[in-house]
Amino acid sequence: MPFLPQPGAPLLTSRLELRALSGTDLGQIHAIHADPRTFAHDSTPPVTSREAMESVLATWIAEWEAQGFGYCAVRPRERHPVDPDANLRDPDTILRDPALVLGVCGLTRYRLGDRVVLSAYYRFRPECWGLGTAREALTAVLDQAARAFPGAESAVITDGGNTPSLALAARLGYRRTAEAIPGEPDLVILTRTLGSAPEAQLGPAPEAQR
Repeated sequence: MPFLPQPGAPLLTSRLELRALSGTDLGQIHAIHADPRTFAHDSTPPVTSREAMESVLATWIAEWEAQGFGYCAVRPRERHPVDPDANLRDPDTILRDPALVLGVCGLTRYRLGDRVVLSAYYRFRPECWGLGTAREALTAVLDQAARAFPGAESAVITDGGNTPSLALAARLGYRRTAEAIPGEPDLVILTRTLGSAPEAQLGPAPEAQR
């Protein structure tokens, strides 16, 4: 069931535009994932290889095509391109350039134990940390998901020492569980229910994520 922005039809918030990822996003997506600052609280290393990032992006795009939803490229909604030498630390600058990918976020099916959940992912440029962009984007995604899959379970799986990720998940309504990922002692699981209707059938998780 498609419920997130389809190609050519963005999901809009007050400040942001979320679109389905495409191959043209590779350069900026790689820059975000190659930046060691975005993995400072993560047990996994940055994706320094462009070829590796290209493979990951292809998988994300394929999951979207198979599921009807997936990860989004998040950009500023305003239409005022800025000077490439401008200071991206300035919130008034970073939230003005519609060509700038601020980050990636979204949901995908994930097999967690004996059930399938909607697993949330988010990674944003350090320059927009503290501006509320991740929370704004994910709130829109979760609201859309709640309408499509009311009662479905969503999960955040992150490093137990990733304080910023845990704090954002908590603000979005996720709560830590006692579950664990086999063979991954550093990871913790937080879950929340979408909407209030009986649990929705999410269908199978992508084979690569089982």
